[in-house]
Amino acid sequence: MSKIVHLQQVEPVPVRHDRHLLKRVLLQDSDTRSNLKMLNHACLEVGESFSAHRHPDMEEVFYFLEGEGQFSLNGERVSVQSGDCLYVSCGTTHTCTNTGNQPLVFLAFGVAL
Repeated sequence: MSKIVHLQQVEPVPVRHDRHLLKRVLLQDSDTRSNLKMLNHACLEVGESFSAHRHPDMEEVFYFLEGEGQFSLNGERVSVQSGDCLYVSCGTTHTCTNTGNQPLVFLAFGVAL
């Protein structure tokens, strides 16, 4: 079954590991028959970050649409900006901070192992 979702029609919901942050869930595992767990659209305001966490049974891919920031992967810092795609392997502790002067907008894909 095919499905089309428009970003502005999806209500923002709190992020599980940071209830003060909001995301728009464009797809979730019940929408597909694949290992895709979720496709989220999210935005970190200037200076905002999400807390360090890890997923024991899921990989994540982040694609940055706007802005710039600092990602930490098991304590190793990496700069990210619009156009970058970042892979986070299963079990990797990760966090991200918007270090730019505009919102850091990204898509996050989760894939179950």
